[in-house]
Amino acid sequence: MTNDNPSSASSAGWRAVMITGTLVAIYIAGASVPVPGLAPEVVTEIERTSPELAAMGRLSIMALGVMPLFNALMLVEFCRLLVPGLYRQTTNGPAPLPVMVLTFLFAIFQSYGISIALRQYPNLAAEPDSAFVLTATATIVGGVALALALAKAITRYGIGNGFWVLLVTPVLAQLPFDAAALTELARTGDIAASALGAAFVVTAVSAMALVALLIHRRHIGLERIDDIVWPPILATVIMGWFEVLLWLLRESELKGALIDLTARGHVIHASVLALLTLAFVTLYALHSERHGSITWSTATLAGIAFAPDLLRTTFGLPLLIDGRWLIVTVAVLFSFASLWQRAKPTAPNPA
Repeated sequence: MTNDNPSSASSAGWRAVMITGTLVAIYIAGASVPVPGLAPEVVTEIERTSPELAAMGRLSIMALGVMPLFNALMLVEFCRLLVPGLYRQTTNGPAPLPVMVLTFLFAIFQSYGISIALRQYPNLAAEPDSAFVLTATATIVGGVALALALAKAITRYGIGNGFWVLLVTPVLAQLPFDAAALTELARTGDIAASALGAAFVVTAVSAMALVALLIHRRHIGLERIDDIVWPPILATVIMGWFEVLLWLLRESELKGALIDLTARGHVIHASVLALLTLAFVTLYALHSERHGSITWSTATLAGIAFAPDLLRTTFGLPLLIDGRWLIVTVAVLFSFASLWQRAKPTAPNPA
């Protein structure tokens, strides 16, 4: 049976919004709780001189948040694209056990690395011994577990996919600091005011173009919103692996030339990323039952994801937000708005 009571449907929608807001607030509050064993006065000084670290929770129990799950899902996406049968079986979500195992393996490895970095920072750890590393690692892994629980609760009781919501939360928290820093640079004359205005215009136009792409995604064979988000991310991962292989080669003129050509912001770098994005968009479209033109969609995605780097290196245009994170953020907000629109009560039929 359907609920024909508009007030009941409306209250359910608002309840879901409140639940989402409350759970996100808990996540943000956790990002203000420092890792145990850190010297409070040093933490206060770091947060005073680098407020963006506090905003992103780099010294907190939420230092990783849902990033280990993000890394695990990237591997899942590669497998889904390369194995057609697996793609069809996991369209509604990957098998939880393998993903969770991968997630916590990533969490342990990354938490240990963060703990070592915290111990090596001058005077940051009150007692920089092995016990601190063990405690910090366990605490950050516990923060990952809490973040995953909050994400699951948002997905189940709130609005939107909790993983994506929490993934973009630090990015959104960082945006005011980046905007304020750029505004200050424009005020002091370190960057031109016109360049700052152009950066905001580019960001706004990119966001609008992405919304249009999300609305019409099914016409080009991309069923899920995730199918828009993942191609630039996977392209960046492949490019990163190639860059690591370059650094492992013996020193030579060829190696130096390749490193220069594949530097972030170079035309060759952006072109390779665009071609990789095209390859992944094509794979997603091939797995879909609908097959449409993917040329303009790939050009749009590649432009949004990688053009800001070109504009920064070529024209000195400041970067308000990384293009790939802009795609993720707009996609999350679009999904949120779509779900909210569907949750709104419709006017009763006069008939």
